[in-house]
This record gives sequence, structure tokens and C-alpha cells, in this order.
Amino acid sequence: MHIQSAGLTDVGLRREHNEDAFIIDDTLGLFVVADGMGGHAAGEMASALCVKGVHTYLSLLFDGQDLQHSSSTSIQDSRLQTPAVLLAQSIQVTSREIFEIAQSNHELAGMGTTVVACLYKHGCLAVAHVGDSRVYLCRGDEIVQLTDDHSLMNEQIKLGFSLEDQQRFLQYKNVITRSVGYDPMVVVDCHTVIPEPGDLFILCSDGISNLIKAEEMVYACTQVPLQEVPQTLINLGNFRGGDDNMTVVAFKFMES
Repeated sequence: MHIQSAGLTDVGLRREHNEDAFIIDDTLGLFVVADGMGGHAAGEMASALCVKGVHTYLSLLFDGQDLQHSSSTSIQDSRLQTPAVLLAQSIQVTSREIFEIAQSNHELAGMGTTVVACLYKHGCLAVAHVGDSRVYLCRGDEIVQLTDDHSLMNEQIKLGFSLEDQQRFLQYKNVITRSVGYDPMVVVDCHTVIPEPGDLFILCSDGISNLIKAEEMVYACTQVPLQEVPQTLINLGNFRGGDDNMTVVAFKFMES
């Protein structure tokens, strides 16, 4: 199988700056979306550092180059790890780097970012995330959310709070409970999917998922060519108010 992909980010209609970032590397098999937070330009910097850091770490690893002066033996050992482990490591290393940058500049204190990332190697797709950006799998006419939001609202749902209790937390629905760069260490949720020909994966920031239901995503995605999927979803998000930055990365597995 080979991969076709497309990505787009948009500031939306109500924000002055775009604090989202994304990267696509079809050759490496890497797809990343980050949604930053923090005062001044900190959120924008955090998301940019995140996507660049993850990409750089994995690029150097798979190119066989030296990572922070590691020995060639340790590089070889690292490359024997599963894609899921490597992807999680890349996010953890990047989180520490972002935290250290924030510590060195008081104007950047407290900056952080969500991240969703997919890495395709050896017939397996590793899916990793921190925060409330999401990954969806569209297979045929069905769609499945592959990530579980690290948000205050979602925590209440998982704890079994009643609908009435949940309503009281609606004002906190965008409060995340885990982010990259806010602390030197971060727990990364990661698992593996075996893709099939025709599978379409969507990575998006919450500016999209807050306004567009999963069922609407799969309908929109089956009506347009892959290259138009990001713009189609962003257009719908802006039509519904565009109250946040919006980023979409879509990639599809095609028969070779």
C-alpha cells in the first residue's frame, strides 16, 4: 500500500493568531497535528516546536543519524523498538525540550500544546495523543474515534457522572488535563492499528471536533477527493462560527 495525504490549517473567524500547527511526511510515514496554548505567542511557539521536535527526532532516528550524541549501538537498539514506542518517545523528548525553553523565558511560562500523531512503519500505524485533539478512522461508511480526550469534561463522563452533573462542567469542556511541554514529563497514550486499503485517517484540532460530528466528517470525506477533505471540513467549521483555529490532516491508504 501507499499513502496519499493532505493537510490545512486555518485561523478561523474569531481568533487573531493561529496556534495550531501540523506536519506531513509521507516518506517517513509521519502525520502530526498540535494545538498550542499560552499567553502572548507562547501557544503558537509550543505547537510549532512540538511538530518540529517529533519530526526531527524520528527523521534522525530512521536516517540512522546521531541523536543527542548517542552511540551507534543505542541508535540501533532504538530502531528495534515498535513504532508506537518510538512515537511516544519522540513526544516525551519534545515535551521536555518545550518545558526547558519555557523555563528559560518568563514570557513563555506555562506554554503547552496538545498533539496527535500517526507513524506508519512495517504495516502498522501507531497512533499517539496528548490532550483533546483527535484521530478518526473512516472505513467504508463508518467512522471511529481512535483517541480519548484528556479533558476535564471527558474525565467526568468516564467517572460515571450523571448528565445533570456533566452539564455543570460544560463551561470547562475545553479544559485539558494533559499537555505537551507544560511539565517536563508527559504520559503519552499510544496504540497500534493495522490499516486496510481504502482506510482514511483524519487528525484534527478541537476547533474542528467541537463543531463537526464524527458522522458528518465521514459523509463529507466520502463526497470529495482526498485533497479537498481538509478544506471541506474547515469550510464547514467556519460556516458554523469558526470560533477557534482549525487544522485537519487527512491521509488514505491506497492499493500499490
